[in-house]
Amino acid sequence: MLWHVLAWIFSGIWGYAVGTLTTKILRQRNIELSDLFYLPFSLCLTLVTIFLNVTQWFILNYFSHGSCFTHFLVTLPVYLGTAPFCALLLTDARFRLLPNRLLGLGAAMLLPVLSIVALMLRRPEALARVWVLGLAMGLVLALATYFGLGMGDVKLAALLSAWIGLYNWFAPLTMLLLASFLGGVFALIQVIRKKLDLDKDIAFGPWLITGAYITWVVYLPSILVGI
Repeated sequence: MLWHVLAWIFSGIWGYAVGTLTTKILRQRNIELSDLFYLPFSLCLTLVTIFLNVTQWFILNYFSHGSCFTHFLVTLPVYLGTAPFCALLLTDARFRLLPNRLLGLGAAMLLPVLSIVALMLRRPEALARVWVLGLAMGLVLALATYFGLGMGDVKLAALLSAWIGLYNWFAPLTMLLLASFLGGVFALIQVIRKKLDLDKDIAFGPWLITGAYITWVVYLPSILVGI
């Protein structure tokens, strides 16, 4: 429990830093983020990050009926990824923007941690999955840029694939299928409601992130059994 509490505190600080950086990036593009619920975006992201990470702890306890340091290691990447992924979800959903600095910050934080976690769990195959699946997803989706997929989406999908690839070989494919399904349903509903023009781009980043988190929850029980 102590490890998780320390992670919540750190993730709150991390969330504030990511929120500050996000605000700065948007201002440089002449985009001003309005206050959310009368609070600055940095503080909102801090509170959302802590809330989601505490929720993650409850999900972990539900499936594991108790936690240990090994379980903490398995979920550590989620703690660190919550803030940048939430910021990316917002910027893409509202402004069709996946800033390279946010993607780079997420990669710089997550990729070393994923590698260290795989080594500490003594699972060389998990280390291989992190890098192989991340690179493979990036290369495959890079081909889809010819059909309108943005490079920001490609980089985000590669990073998300590296994260959930830590747990299972097929997890990134599940994420991609979920993201495509959810995004397609959303687009169809918006078209029916006449609130979406098919000639305009649809933000895919939020659905990639949503698909990744759903995939993580789906695979969590089998992950915990195997450690």
